[in-house]
Amino acid sequence: MRISGFGRHALTCCVAAAMLAGCGGSQPPIGAPGALATMPKAGELRAQGRTHRASGSSSLYLYLTGSGGVKVLTYPEGIAIRSFEGSEFICTDPNSGNVYFVQEDPMELVEYTPGGASRVGGRGLPEEGYIWGGCAVDRITGTVAIAADKKNNHGQEAAVLLLDRSGRTRVYTDPDADYFSFCGYDDKGNLFLDGLAFDELRRRGHSLTRINFKDGFVAEGTVQWDGTYITLDGDGRFPVIYRITVSGSSGTVVGKTKLGVFKHPNGGLTWIEGNVVMAPWNRSGHRDRQLGFWSYPEGGREPYRTIRHLQYVNNVTTGITGTAP
Repeated sequence: MRISGFGRHALTCCVAAAMLAGCGGSQPPIGAPGALATMPKAGELRAQGRTHRASGSSSLYLYLTGSGGVKVLTYPEGIAIRSFEGSEFICTDPNSGNVYFVQEDPMELVEYTPGGASRVGGRGLPEEGYIWGGCAVDRITGTVAIAADKKNNHGQEAAVLLLDRSGRTRVYTDPDADYFSFCGYDDKGNLFLDGLAFDELRRRGHSLTRINFKDGFVAEGTVQWDGTYITLDGDGRFPVIYRITVSGSSGTVVGKTKLGVFKHPNGGLTWIEGNVVMAPWNRSGHRDRQLGFWSYPEGGREPYRTIRHLQYVNNVTTGITGTAP
C-alpha cells in the first residue's frame, strides 16, 4: 500500500510497553508526564551495564537503531548497557529474545543473543537481485520473514524470504507490486506484508493473497499485531495507526489512532506494545530527534513522555532478555 510522501527505504519503528526511566542523575518517575531522558556517554554506559548485569533485574531490552548502530537499554529501568554494530532493520524472537538483522559483506541474516551480547549464527542471503526491508519472527514456528523487492525479467517485484529453523529457505513473490517494505505476524502465524501492495501469506499457505480495501484506503508502514487487530501505519505527515480485520481477500479498517500535532521525520512509522505506542519525532522548529510515548489506542496531540537527543536513532524494537549475560 502507498501513502503520499513516503519513500521506498523508509525506516521501521518498533516499541515498548511502558515508559523508560531516565539515564543518569535524578529523573522523574517512570511514565510521569513530561519526563525526559537522554542517552548516557560511553563511560556511563559501560558502568551502568556492569551494574545491571550484576543485578539481573530487567525482563526486556529496548533497542534503538540508526546510523550510529544499535544501542541497548533495559526495560523498564531505561539503563543503557551496551551498543553494537547492526542495521536499521532489526527484529527479535518473542520466545528466545534473540536479535536478527541483515548484514552486508557478506550478505547474511545474522543472529545475536538477547541484548546483542554475542553472535550465535548467520544464514547466507542472495548477494544480488534483492533489496532488503523489515523483518519479523513468527512466535509459533520461529520462522524469520524478510520483506524485499526482487529483480525479475521485467524490472522488479515484491518478495518475502522465509527462513525456518530446519534450514529451509522459501521465497514468495507478488509480480504485480514492486516491493514490500514491512512485515508482521499475527497470533496465529499468518504473515502480513506491506509496500506497494498489502498481501497475506497464511500459515501453511503456498502463495500470497492480495488484500483489497474499500474507499481507496492506502497505507505503507509498520505492520504489527496489537493483541486484537493487525495494525498499519499511514498518513506520512502526521502518524495514524489503522486497525484492520481481514476476511478472505478483503480488508476493513475498524479503528484508528492519531498522533499529532508534529511533523514525523520518517513518515508515519510507529510501534505498539500493550497500552503504549512509541514513535520518533521532531517538534516543529527543532532538529533534535526525540522518542515520544503515547497511550494506546487513545493517542493524542502530545506524548506524555519523551526521550531526547537521539540524533542518530530512527527505529526502536524490544525483546525479552532471555539468558543473555
